[in-house]
Amino acid sequence: MADDPAPSGATPDPGATPGPEHTPQDSQQHADDLGEGGKRALAEMRRQAREATQQRDELAQRLKAIEDADKSELERAQSTLSEHELTIAARDARIAELEHEAMARTAAADAGISQHWQRLRGATPEELAADADALVTEIGGGAQRAPSADLGSGARPPGSATGHDGMNALIRNRRR
Repeated sequence: MADDPAPSGATPDPGATPGPEHTPQDSQQHADDLGEGGKRALAEMRRQAREATQQRDELAQRLKAIEDADKSELERAQSTLSEHELTIAARDARIAELEHEAMARTAAADAGISQHWQRLRGATPEELAADADALVTEIGGGAQRAPSADLGSGARPPGSATGHDGMNALIRNRRR
């Protein structure tokens, strides 16, 4: 039958994904097209597929137990040790990644560009700080940036940088 999950005697692959013609939505649509006998047969096939998957998992566990029984105590300990070493290596890599992230965040905050910490490159705090300074000069932002002129609307106090007391004084001086 074309909808067989696996040939008889074979177990389905747990990692296999259904093809585009066998999506759950399509299966449901096809099941709706079946008669009562077809629906019973489809349900039976699905039940058999679940049982086959469960049996495969049980057999895999039994095989591992048999293989472990054939191993000496030293081999089992070495196998466990190698599994633990892999776990430790993964955790060490994650710790190093988090430490580098913390150094990058600190360097970016010190340079006044904390929102750009992901862009920093370097292995040491000094390299990260130098890269942060370079990024500040490149984007023209951060703590070293001069304050921009206020271009908003509204009343402002007279500016001392122009050397006069404001527009009113300028107009009075012109009238004289």
